[in-house]
Amino acid sequence: MSRTLPWLNGNEDPRKYWNFEELKNPPHYEIDHDPRSAHENMTSVICDGVMENGRRTKFFAYIAYPDGEMPDGGWPGIVLVHGGGGTAFAWAVELWRSYGYAVIAPDWYGRRPLNDDRIKEPGETIRPYVAFDRPHHYDDQNAHITNAANLVLAHSLLLSLEKVNTAKTAYIGLSWGSWYGAIVTAIDPRFRGIIEIYLGDRKDSDLFINGRFLHAAKCPMYYVVGTNDSHGSPETLQAAFDACGGMLGNRTMIVELPHSHQGFRFSACRRYADAVLYGVPGLPRLGKTAVENGRISADVKDEGKGIKQVHLCFTTDRQEGYPNRRKWQMLPAEYCGGKISAGLPENVFQCFLSACDEETADGYCCGTGDVITL
Repeated sequence: MSRTLPWLNGNEDPRKYWNFEELKNPPHYEIDHDPRSAHENMTSVICDGVMENGRRTKFFAYIAYPDGEMPDGGWPGIVLVHGGGGTAFAWAVELWRSYGYAVIAPDWYGRRPLNDDRIKEPGETIRPYVAFDRPHHYDDQNAHITNAANLVLAHSLLLSLEKVNTAKTAYIGLSWGSWYGAIVTAIDPRFRGIIEIYLGDRKDSDLFINGRFLHAAKCPMYYVVGTNDSHGSPETLQAAFDACGGMLGNRTMIVELPHSHQGFRFSACRRYADAVLYGVPGLPRLGKTAVENGRISADVKDEGKGIKQVHLCFTTDRQEGYPNRRKWQMLPAEYCGGKISAGLPENVFQCFLSACDEETADGYCCGTGDVITL
């Protein structure tokens, strides 16, 4: 039987660990001239982070602006946060810069990215910013508190730059970056949206990264996640959707979505960012899912650019103890009168509805409903 921890009831206050009034002030930073991290069209900086164990932490970041004429009020901004084993990837900065965004990409490992830009090369240590000089300790609470604080400081630095529109910024976190996004949203109310790639789920776990702060989310949350992620499950992701409450902006659950830093390239992430920061049509958005008399249904709250495909996604692997090993299937659903519905096949264990507004085979540009466990 699973345990119910106090913070899973929404009792953990982020103010116990972070003082936003201090973190909203931009940190001191210096231009970094080390050629090993230099890239065209972006500036390398070393920033002062929060104090930890009696010393000032430091973190590396890239800062970049788009080409072309700056819009009135400045460029919309993105805080781009890597996952485990990663670093501040110049290729990802260049990608989002090309989309029309000012970007700051901090490294939360305390490392310097190398300019060969290989995805599997995490970089070398510039200096330890926590008590260990090695990759992240997943069970180290102090490291998580420091990392989340420094990501808020990176946002404060971005907002202090004169070319950035201070009313239009978003956070994009991938894997571990999305788990940190589930914390940052409870600290920093200045984002227009938080984009969670792969995770940011809510677990019945005593690890510090378990979604314990999602109930305090201050920014709309958008999840682009998979059914077979080995680091989470449809159950823990649905728990996160529920925990966000009214701050759940949208969600895209994709059958058997691969997990890698290539998630920064997902078109759905750009679609959501463009919607909240540039005001263009967003992805389809579904309302509450209902199951009755062998059918599943959900109202369509927003058609996005116009519904093109609707699907029922489901698994019958009730006995499979490893969620990432469950076999998922997709069948066409029905769309009529602003509602998506489908008959449930026999022996369904979990299911959800999906609505796409693009004619793409991968289904990435979709909005999905609740994950129902029967």
